Amino acid sequence: MRYFYLLIFLLCCNQEVEHEYKHREINDVKTETICETARTHINECLSLESTMSVDCDENAAESIISMTCQELLSAEEDQKSDGSSWLDKLHCKIGVLHFCEVSICEEEVEEASECIDLLENNSCGQCQYYSCLEEKAQCGEEGYLLNFVGKYCERFTQITYPRLTEFGKVWLEGVRECLIYNMDNDYYEGESCESIEDRGIKDHIECYVGTGICSLPISDWVNILSTIKPGEFPIMQAVAVGNKCISNFITGN
Repeated sequence: MRYFYLLIFLLCCNQEVEHEYKHREINDVKTETICETARTHINECLSLESTMSVDCDENAAESIISMTCQELLSAEEDQKSDGSSWLDKLHCKIGVLHFCEVSICEEEVEEASECIDLLENNSCGQCQYYSCLEEKAQCGEEGYLLNFVGKYCERFTQITYPRLTEFGKVWLEGVRECLIYNMDNDYYEGESCESIEDRGIKDHIECYVGTGICSLPISDWVNILSTIKPGEFPIMQAVAVGNKCISNFITGN
């Protein structure tokens, strides 16, 4: 239900949806059906609510379908020392991207005299901006900079980006830089963590729409949704973005 309104916005605003689905091959539809069955089975057994991306491994889906609910529960409880499990990997393979493991950024990053200088890096190196700002803001491990915007900068860059269309990749690069620029431009010494978070929420709406999210194909939208954990889904931001997309669609902007 948490995704219902946003999906309505997507269907209203995206003019490529009908064209995209009209030309799918039969094998693609078969794979999608198997993957959807696997997602439904695992969600019902584990009482989850997840959005599945279009990137799905049919063999992994068949493995999940073949397991009983008790087997799935046991697999979920069998966690490694880092908190991940074999079931998480299966989840990732069937396209539930928020279960995919984020690797340590391997991009070589030079020491920056100012946090904003980290934008001179590419890809995940830019995400280190938030760790740099955290040294000044001291919002803590559970704060907005590390536990949300920084975390999702890494996740979207490493997990979502490779699965996006070319337009989607350009969009994500623009969003990443827009969020960092906006955060840095308005930051002042002594700014409260609450103020940083409030600004960050507003910046997401501005940056998402300003860089063209309303024009993304449906496959990119689904990948974006699947990257966010259900309990962390920013519903008010989604509604605000959807409203702006509808307004742009109506006015022809």
